[in-house]
Amino acid sequence: MTQLFSHNTMTQESYIVDAFQINEPTGILGRMLDVLAAKNITVGPIGISTASTILDGDPQTGRKVDVIPTYGPNILTRRSFIPNTANGIDEVKENLEDLNGETGVNSGIHANYWSQNLIDTWNKADELSVLLQSVQLGTRFSGNLGQKFATVSKLIKTHEQRGVNRDAFFVSMGGFDAHAYAKANLDGNLPVVNSAIKAFYREMTDSNMIDNITFVMTSEFGRTITGNSGGGTDHAWGGNYFLFGGMMRGGRILGEYPKSFGNNDPTNMGRGRLIPTTSWDALWYGVAQWFGIDTPDELKDVLPNNGNFGCRLYTDSDLYHDGKNSISGCGAKLMNFDMGMFIGEPQFNLYQVRRILPHDV
Repeated sequence: MTQLFSHNTMTQESYIVDAFQINEPTGILGRMLDVLAAKNITVGPIGISTASTILDGDPQTGRKVDVIPTYGPNILTRRSFIPNTANGIDEVKENLEDLNGETGVNSGIHANYWSQNLIDTWNKADELSVLLQSVQLGTRFSGNLGQKFATVSKLIKTHEQRGVNRDAFFVSMGGFDAHAYAKANLDGNLPVVNSAIKAFYREMTDSNMIDNITFVMTSEFGRTITGNSGGGTDHAWGGNYFLFGGMMRGGRILGEYPKSFGNNDPTNMGRGRLIPTTSWDALWYGVAQWFGIDTPDELKDVLPNNGNFGCRLYTDSDLYHDGKNSISGCGAKLMNFDMGMFIGEPQFNLYQVRRILPHDV
């Protein structure tokens, strides 16, 4: 049974961008950070309110993904252990440090790891909380999603204090699986998304940091164009990505738009379930180059299947005003010609193919 219309499967596929699972169990952003870290660039994978496979790098690096709650780091207080008591934590903290600091010949490796991780996370949360509280935002962020972007904004503004050169953030919002009452669903959800993104864009612009970010909004798949009996839409395949950033060559739609939504269109599987014409790899190729990953070997590490798409990839020159890269042999004029081929038994088949010619031919 196909998994094309499975939320869990396609969400995972959109995060790993590794169809043949060559670099399992890593995600697209995690692999980008792996390459940069190998070049001695300090990196920071951060999930807001939740972790995600998209941030996971090679387990052998030992790099952890930080998960920060929506409103910022949680501070450990006495109420964390004994409800309805004063906030004083000194005595509890001292006891916890003593308990988790005890090691011996017979201490298990998992117990030692747990104890060290607890202390490290505790200290990091305390330091980060103080740092983020010192940041003043000039934009009002509303709602749960808005607060997530407010936390991202504070983290971006403190990247120097945190000693990070390249951050990768993951923010998510669910609730769009509208198999019924699709219009009411979108009427309620889209203003929330719009408000949060608008506030984030304004904050980054006013802070003169918009040129240093790329924002990618994704979904695991599209929805049927025709409705169902409940006034909703069902799982489909091809969908849309949305990107912005200060250096982005915006205001354009990339990819191949369906020639029609009729049943005779070759990309229409029925009910407007569209077969994708552009890969996830195509988008991330140019984003990876903008992020500082530009050699063929590095790009192969990040996108192991990029060689399967030939010229159907977007470089940083396609996506960004300051892009510098191109794909060798692509961008030239096309020539059509007929070619005969013999296959197996002496049978003659005629095919029409396209050949890319260099500019100077």
